[in-house]
Amino acid sequence: MAGLGCKCTISHTLKDAKDGVLTCRRCIGQQFALTEMAYTVVRILQRFGRIEDRNEAFPGMRTDIVLQPANGVHVAFFEDEVAKG
Repeated sequence: MAGLGCKCTISHTLKDAKDGVLTCRRCIGQQFALTEMAYTVVRILQRFGRIEDRNEAFPGMRTDIVLQPANGVHVAFFEDEVAKG
């Protein structure tokens, strides 16, 4: 993506962060990924009537180029009777 004028490259490191946030312009791929993620979350929320947290404690965080849960996030999805119709 660097050839398309994207300023988001793998060369970013945590030392590049200002106040804990990496600042960069959004590239075409990043915008597409964010749109796909938002669509997927909305469809999940439309499909299931209830979502429960099944973590025994806060999952902890692992920092790298991106922030992510250290031990995964465990959830349970329950279909709503209205959603089945």
